[in-house]
Amino acid sequence: MKLAGFFALGISLALIGCGKPGRGDECDQVNTADECEEGLVCGESGAEKPVCQTQCFTSADCPSNFDCVAATGAENGSAPLACRAR
Repeated sequence: MKLAGFFALGISLALIGCGKPGRGDECDQVNTADECEEGLVCGESGAEKPVCQTQCFTSADCPSNFDCVAATGAENGSAPLACRAR
């Protein structure tokens, strides 16, 4: 019986780990929304690896202490926008 319980627990944990990264989780493909959960975009964060950030279109889409900026930090206009702390 205990073996069946451990097996079920293992399957449950494996399924939880199969989802897309959430806000603040590391991602690999900068400037894409494909890798992150819906409504998020992978962008530079100032840390070693990029993270999933809330995608925005204007600063009004972000919390009051955040700005809507290019996910890469570049000002070229081609990168998706993400909410980043001021």
